[in-house]
Amino acid sequence: MRAICALFAWLFVIYAHDVRAQAPPLDLRCAYVEMGLGLYGEPSMHCFDLDFSCPAGSEWGCFKRPLVFQEGFIHEPGQSERRITAEPFGYVDRWGTHWDVPTGYMTDGASIPEAFKPFIGGSWTEQYVRAAVLHDFYIRRVTSSAQSVHRLFLHALLASGVAPDRARLMHKAVVTFGPDWKSIDLAAYEAQRQANLEQVRRDNEAFAAEYSACLERHLAELRSPSDAQWQVCPLDGKHQFILDFLTTAAGEVTKAGSTILDDFKAGRCRQEGPDKYVCP
Repeated sequence: MRAICALFAWLFVIYAHDVRAQAPPLDLRCAYVEMGLGLYGEPSMHCFDLDFSCPAGSEWGCFKRPLVFQEGFIHEPGQSERRITAEPFGYVDRWGTHWDVPTGYMTDGASIPEAFKPFIGGSWTEQYVRAAVLHDFYIRRVTSSAQSVHRLFLHALLASGVAPDRARLMHKAVVTFGPDWKSIDLAAYEAQRQANLEQVRRDNEAFAAEYSACLERHLAELRSPSDAQWQVCPLDGKHQFILDFLTTAAGEVTKAGSTILDDFKAGRCRQEGPDKYVCP
C-alpha cells in the first residue's frame, strides 16, 4: 500500500493541476486568436474594446479607430516599401466580429500592379490600405478561413467607401490569385476544449479524493499505535517521497491538531538509526 500511495503522490503532482488557471473561455467575437503551443498550450485572444459596436445603419461594418503608421517607410532591396502600425487598429464586421491588428505589424499596403496605380490609386491610398492591412494580417491564420478573410477584404473596402464594382473586382483578384489555407472551426474547437477542461476538473476531484484517502491510511501506519505513545517510523525511500510531497502540499493530513511534518519540523522525532525515526 505504501508503494501505491507514493505512486499516487507522484501522479497527483504531475496531473492534478488546477484547471481554474487555464485560459478563460474564448470570446468568439474576437477573430485575433493565437493558438497555444505544445501539449498544455492554451489559445489566447488579442482583441481590444470588444464592447465597441458599429453605429446603426453600418451596412458593411465599421472601423474601430483610424489606421496610424510609424513615421517613414522601410526600404530593402527587392522588397516593396513597407510601413509599421503605430497603434492598434480594428474593424467590426456586419456580424459583430472584431478583426483587430496589433501595434508593430509590418505591411506593404495594398497589392496593386504598377500599371494600374495611375488609374485607381497606389498601395497607400486610404480607401484601400485599411482593407489591405486587415487582409494581409489574417492571411493563413489557422483560426480564420480563407473565405472569411477574403470576404473581410471586400466588406472593409465597401466600408471605406470604395465603389461596389471596384471593390468586387479587387475581391475577385484576391480570391483568384490570393492564397488558400486550411483552418479550424473555432467555435467547435472551443466547445470541445471547454468539455475537456471540465472532464479534467472532474477527474482531478475524484483523483484527489482517492489520493487523500490512501494517504490518510498510509500516515495512520506511521502514527502512534494504540498501546504506546511513540512508534518507530522507518524513513525509507517511499516514506521520504511522501514527506517531500507533504512539504509542498503544506501538510494536508491532520491528526490531533498537527501533522507528521509538524513533528519533524518541530524536532519531536528522534533518530534511532540511519533510516529510523521515533515520532509522537
